[in-house]
Amino acid sequence: MDTESKTRQAKATGRDIILAIVDNMQEALEPLLYSTLAPSRFDVYLHENDYERVKGILERIRGESKQALDARLEQMNKKPLFGADPIKIEPAEGDWAIRIFKSEEEDFEPGDIMVDSALTTAVTPEFGVGAKTQRVVTVRSRGESRRIKTYQEEAAAAEPRFAKFSYKGRDGRRHESVMTKKDVLVGRGGENVPCDIELVSIEDVSRSHFYLRFDEEKGREFWIQDVSKFGTAVNGKKLEKGQWTSLPSKAVIRLAEKVDLEFEAL
Repeated sequence: MDTESKTRQAKATGRDIILAIVDNMQEALEPLLYSTLAPSRFDVYLHENDYERVKGILERIRGESKQALDARLEQMNKKPLFGADPIKIEPAEGDWAIRIFKSEEEDFEPGDIMVDSALTTAVTPEFGVGAKTQRVVTVRSRGESRRIKTYQEEAAAAEPRFAKFSYKGRDGRRHESVMTKKDVLVGRGGENVPCDIELVSIEDVSRSHFYLRFDEEKGREFWIQDVSKFGTAVNGKKLEKGQWTSLPSKAVIRLAEKVDLEFEAL
């Protein structure tokens, strides 16, 4: 078969992309004494032909990738019929974060999928050690994944943490997200609607649901602005759309009268 025919036939399907992400997660596990950490962040690179073919369903691929990661962890953490309990495997940074890009590499072939995962260790100032990010790069080609690179990055400084949210997602699991910027947009997000904090939630929650602002100059206050279709309430009081409202340091933010976010300042 000539090179042109191979190029026409080779392609990365959505299923291939999902399996490539799960394979990378398993390659990049970091064992501790009482638990094992899995990377939470994945950057996926596709050949231009594959990217153009699947770009209309990238949000669906990302969503099913998160489901597949959850299912694989559940399977790996399942108690065996005999023997000791397995050491629990859990995401290092809470929710999964998956980004999909078009590769700029000239030798990248149609059908190839490169996954670059990141697992950041905690800062330990008492020992003079800063945060490090372990990265594992895998390539899936012709139905098989292989590790091609492992390296560490030094973090220049610890990422600020202003507040956190916890909520029950549409998948039935508890999710936690951290506010690391002073101004964030929160919602379901989407390929053309980038959110700083993306919620795994029902369709009644808007893709852009509310803005949250941390104002250090006014005494470390938080402010919230509803921009959603079906509304936002704080501790039972509905917000006026488009108006900034002071947010207590601990509150329940209800979205679309159906989903509760437990908010807490850090």
